[in-house]
Amino acid sequence: MDRTAREDCSRNKYILLIKNLPYTAKEAEVKELFERYGELKRFMVSPFNTLAIAEYTSKSFAKTALKNLAYHKVNFVNPIYLEYAPKGLVRKKAVKKEGEEEDEDEEMDTGVKAAAAEGEAVEDVADR
Repeated sequence: MDRTAREDCSRNKYILLIKNLPYTAKEAEVKELFERYGELKRFMVSPFNTLAIAEYTSKSFAKTALKNLAYHKVNFVNPIYLEYAPKGLVRKKAVKKEGEEEDEDEEMDTGVKAAAAEGEAVEDVADR
């Protein structure tokens, strides 16, 4: 993977990277916190609950959440750190594992390549 200087990294204005979540935070309560600032397209939390990604349907929703929730203390413990996610961090569609049925809710964009089933990489959200 090539390293890019932080200032040269292009950012996706629809997706927020949420860092420094307390591991005791519940996914539902963090999601509810971010839903206050606009409609979420999807919300994902890391397995250890210390990192999350919020994808909004509008740039203005993401900007409002970024402005109002930066350094907000979740569960009165640690401040959370927010930034726009780098382009290409999140895929348009989850890659399905072998033997799983495709869920209609997973189809977020119609322009996704059908190559994921053949082992090729899925198109990234870098187009925004």
